[in-house]
Amino acid sequence: MKLKKIFGLSVLVLLGLTGVNAADNPAEMTSGLPMVEGEHFKPVAFARCRTGEIVIDGKLDEPDWKKAAVFSNFNNPGEVSGKQPVKFSYRILYDENYVYFGLETTLNGAESVCRQIIANPLPSPKNTGDPGQDRYASRYSMEIFLAPPHGASPYFQYVYSMDGYRYDGNASPENAGAWNGVWQAASHVAGNTWSMEFKFDVRSMGVARIAEFSEWRYNLVQNRSNAAVAAIGDIANFHVVSAFAELIMGDYAQWRRKVFTDAENSLKKLSKSGEFSASRIDSIRQFMDGQRKSGDAGIKSGAEIEANYQQFNYLKEAIRQLENESAYRKLETK
Repeated sequence: MKLKKIFGLSVLVLLGLTGVNAADNPAEMTSGLPMVEGEHFKPVAFARCRTGEIVIDGKLDEPDWKKAAVFSNFNNPGEVSGKQPVKFSYRILYDENYVYFGLETTLNGAESVCRQIIANPLPSPKNTGDPGQDRYASRYSMEIFLAPPHGASPYFQYVYSMDGYRYDGNASPENAGAWNGVWQAASHVAGNTWSMEFKFDVRSMGVARIAEFSEWRYNLVQNRSNAAVAAIGDIANFHVVSAFAELIMGDYAQWRRKVFTDAENSLKKLSKSGEFSASRIDSIRQFMDGQRKSGDAGIKSGAEIEANYQQFNYLKEAIRQLENESAYRKLETK
């Protein structure tokens, strides 16, 4: 029996997949690669595997921090008192059991701001791990949201203020505020710079160990005087996991090599099946060659990594479309 329609196939005009070769559309290309926009564009960060000890003191002065890529991919950089936008950057490290975040931001008179906050303490105790419902968004604080690949909760939220108040919780309705994570944090101010360090034990999130190249999701929100001024996701909906950025645990260059290997293996199978013309397969390989050349030039900064990473969304979609098309044909013949 033939199946008239099993599922909808996405329409992707890319590198000849719909009969139109990218070479015939130079306006769609930049340096030999398609422009990325819309659903294919996703904020992303890569975590570097640490090689030395990290002391959680808020200073970001260990060699691993110096070697990690610096990201500043905020969708909604806010403004403070109508003045210049917040300048905010971060780096991420990991090992088998921990994720580390190092964050740095400009803050005029940071030391003075810190003294004023310390002089006005809150009634709830510091460092309790679970201070009830006070999430300290009204103070100078940083919120980090982490969503493991297959965690027991959709995401986990951690908040740490400049003066050491902390909150943690998860998105599970039955025990959101009662959950206590295992984590450390520290804040440091010097001149006009405010920096923070976090260390999260993923075992308290139900993750046995961090696998290399595992795909997590995360969001960061910086609060200043009862206002969220910077975030990765939608600043009005930063509890929505689908709006979180992607976090890949591993070195970007090694991840690229793995993606190329996986893609080439998939193309060999598709080519061997005889279902697709050589031009369609070759067009994807040409795209991969362009990717290799762009990467061989050396991609180091967070902005370069993110821009180059977006191209892989096209590559994955191109191969996925052929695989879906092949599966659809097989189902139709049954």
